[in-house]
Amino acid sequence: GTVVYTGAGISVACGIPDFRGPQGIWTLQSQGKPLPTSQVPFPLAAPSLTHMALRALVDRGLVRFICSQNVDGLHQRSGVPADKLAELHGNCFIERCHRCKRTYRRAFEVETVGFKFTGRRCQEPGCRGRLKDITLDWDDPLPEEDLLKTERMAGEAAVALCLGTSLRIEPACEL
Repeated sequence: GTVVYTGAGISVACGIPDFRGPQGIWTLQSQGKPLPTSQVPFPLAAPSLTHMALRALVDRGLVRFICSQNVDGLHQRSGVPADKLAELHGNCFIERCHRCKRTYRRAFEVETVGFKFTGRRCQEPGCRGRLKDITLDWDDPLPEEDLLKTERMAGEAAVALCLGTSLRIEPACEL
C-alpha cells in the first residue's frame, strides 16, 4: 500500500502560509522580511483539492495511511477516517480529557499549545475531567500512539508519497 506524508505546503492553497516555501514563515524570517499572515482564519479554512484527492484515494483503497505534520485539521475536515490518519504535531481544533481520554472536536481554534489545560471540562457523565489541547509545542515529544502507528504503516508500505513537506524535522524525516 501507499503511505502519504503531508506538510504545510498542501494547505497554502487554503490560505494558510507554509514554513520553508518562497513566501514561508521561516524563509521570510531568515531574510528579515515581514512574516506572512493567513489569508483566512484557521476555523474558516476549507480543505484544498489536494486534501480532497487524498481522501478519495483513501476511500478507494489506493492510499492506506496519511501521516500529517499539520495542526490545521484539514485532513479530518476532508473526511479522512481517524484510523487512516496520524497528526504527528496535533490538531489545534481538538481537546482531550486527561481522565477518560474522550476527544472533543471544536469549531474554534483551541487557545493553548503544549498539552496544557484549556479551562473546559469533560461532559462525559461521571467524568468532568479537565480538557487539554493536543497540539505540540517545540520541545514536546510526538504522540506515541500516532508515531508507532506511522512507523508500522511506513514499514509495510510499498510506496511513500511526500506532499508539501521537506521532511527536515526529526523524527518524521526518518520514517
